[in-house]
Amino acid sequence: KSYLNSNSKIVEIGSNDGTFLKNFTDNKKNIIGFEPSNNVAEIAKNNQIPIVNEFFNTENVSKLKKFLGNTDLVCASNVICHVPDLNNLVESIDLLLNKSGSFVFEEPYLGSMFDKVSYDQIYDEHIFMFSATAIKNIFARYNFDLIDAIPQTTHGGSMRYIIKRKNILPQTKNL
Repeated sequence: KSYLNSNSKIVEIGSNDGTFLKNFTDNKKNIIGFEPSNNVAEIAKNNQIPIVNEFFNTENVSKLKKFLGNTDLVCASNVICHVPDLNNLVESIDLLLNKSGSFVFEEPYLGSMFDKVSYDQIYDEHIFMFSATAIKNIFARYNFDLIDAIPQTTHGGSMRYIIKRKNILPQTKNL
């Protein structure tokens, strides 16, 4: 509610079968998911969820002309720690977001892993484990600010991060 209005453009990274995007299907022309796995992308397509069956990167994002510089929200849930090229990821997000757009994502949290001695989060698919400081520093290199970090209980302790362009104050919009 704080980041969207009824005409917002939304891009989801790692959209899987489209479960999250189903919440916005009343405006299908303004939503799109990126899902590289064929089997779950097919499920989303069968449910009329707009899906790009490719990896989220600058090459594939550049093809979405109506979303370039016009996207209000890019979101991801438990997928960024799997992305090997963080520079390309942030560049892709930068291409999409409008000047007041937000990137909201959730990942297992490094601090929780240490606090709970839950090292099971370290495995071959998790290329990265993030702390709030790391997220702040990564995005600062691209002129973005970490404006909030909200603890979550999922995965033994995750963090939901909210990123916006520097010098852009959050706007509260009620739907």
